[in-house]
Amino acid sequence: MTAPFDRVAIKARREARKSEILATLEAVAGVREYFADAARLGLRIGVASSASESYVCAHLERLALREGIATVICRDHVARGKPAPDLYLRALADLGVAASEALAFEDSPNGVAAAKAAGLRCVAVPNAITAGLDLSAADLVLASLGDLPLARLLAQLGSSPGR
Repeated sequence: MTAPFDRVAIKARREARKSEILATLEAVAGVREYFADAARLGLRIGVASSASESYVCAHLERLALREGIATVICRDHVARGKPAPDLYLRALADLGVAASEALAFEDSPNGVAAAKAAGLRCVAVPNAITAGLDLSAADLVLASLGDLPLARLLAQLGSSPGR
């Protein structure tokens, strides 16, 4: 006789394994350099994520990136997640920056759509899961942030995001 399917136990094991894997991940290539360059250029950084605040902040702190971020807006803070523009609109308001003075970095079609709907320019940097998806609505697609330093990216886009 087989044991009954224990959905709760399976979900707990899956979440534990997911946490174990996430704890081993490093920051995306180029992110630390972009943060340093942004600070040097006097630019402020905001995060607009469809994930929960506890999830996002835990990972930012684990990666020692939280300190460089002026605002973190997550699905807990808005009525609609991506592809709606709500996350970005709230982040822009918190930063006191107009959309025309900001630049979004996204890794998914929904993220690109949200950024564009909020009026931002958007650079798509796909991850292993989203690399095969259509990110053509972005203003620029990079394989990695490590491919193009922030100052050169801003010059290429002809932009000077708000400080």
